[in-house]
Amino acid sequence: MKVLVIGLGVVGFPTAEYFGRFFDVYGYDTTFRCGKNFTTVRTSNRVEPDIFVICVPTNQVRNICKDIDRNKLVLIESTMQIGTCKKIAEDFGIKLLAHCPHRYWELSSTLHGVKQLRVLGALNNESLKLAKQVYAKTGISVHSVSSLEVAEASKLVENANRFVNIAFSEEIKMLCGKLELDFEEVKRACNTKWNINLLEARDGIGGVCLPQDIRFLLKLYEKLCCKEGLMKGAVKTNEKYRVK
Repeated sequence: MKVLVIGLGVVGFPTAEYFGRFFDVYGYDTTFRCGKNFTTVRTSNRVEPDIFVICVPTNQVRNICKDIDRNKLVLIESTMQIGTCKKIAEDFGIKLLAHCPHRYWELSSTLHGVKQLRVLGALNNESLKLAKQVYAKTGISVHSVSSLEVAEASKLVENANRFVNIAFSEEIKMLCGKLELDFEEVKRACNTKWNINLLEARDGIGGVCLPQDIRFLLKLYEKLCCKEGLMKGAVKTNEKYRVK
């Protein structure tokens, strides 16, 4: 069975290497990268895969999906806005599509690498059945959900939750500074309680994933619920903390 991993970045590269232990894997990206357990190709048209694994940035997924074989299984591991996977399937006539958002963390790839419990949603029962077989073959456990939208939402909520928790720590650290208290000592004291885990407050919440994903969710919340809320406050707190 041939697998084509499209996107060989932070997530796609280790995914191609890991899947290569179980399948005949090819990897494609605009930047040529060689790795173990898979063959890099300079054009995706050189391979006729049975499975496409999409690991490109969110804003590139749609453009990638419009050119792939609509009769093959498409596994989207990129983070997606709610409703996007189904829209892609409908617009391009893709019949077999599942969304299994990654949980890969490059700073701890041993504990939080490709092989870990993941959420899986699918377009239809056939897609779900095939996707579960693929991930079972690789030893990746999945928590199946009822729809693509639930899988999409779960990833955004996971990252927004972490953003809010870090922003709370940033706010407490700023307060400790005003009170001339050692934030680290306060944090250690709080974390002796069984149901508290006050997170680190370092240089502010940067990077791409957390700021991008909380804004996806915040935009929906402001449109459908309310203009003010915890997520918006967390974004503002992080902005203040980064310029303090």
